[in-house]
Amino acid sequence: MADYQATARTNYFRVKDQAAFNAALPGDITVQRGQDDRIALFADGDHGCWPTEYWPDDADDAVEIDWPALFAEHLVDGQVVVIIEAGAERQRFVGGWAQAIHSSGKSVSICLDDIYALAEKELGVGQHNITKACW
Repeated sequence: MADYQATARTNYFRVKDQAAFNAALPGDITVQRGQDDRIALFADGDHGCWPTEYWPDDADDAVEIDWPALFAEHLVDGQVVVIIEAGAERQRFVGGWAQAIHSSGKSVSICLDDIYALAEKELGVGQHNITKACW
């Protein structure tokens, strides 16, 4: 049985206080410094996926990460962070998604699987004419 392996990262962006931001991040994120005091984040988990939860040292249960709220607290006004993840379970399936989060906390996201609905709408074909790219 194959495992899903992904790569996830952000664009470069600015935060108000680097030390406070680093303290708010879960442990499986690497921060890379870029030009003009911008930073980028890279997922370091076992499978490369962007983390959605973490386990605090003093807790028995996982805590969900509210990325829009976290970024809204720390981004410099007007900044937008874009998280992108793509991965595959060998050749069984390929997946990916992206989310853009503004310093206000507003966000938008897309998923590669959105292509099926978009193809139906834009190409004028029914679901029965489009198979999924997986087995």
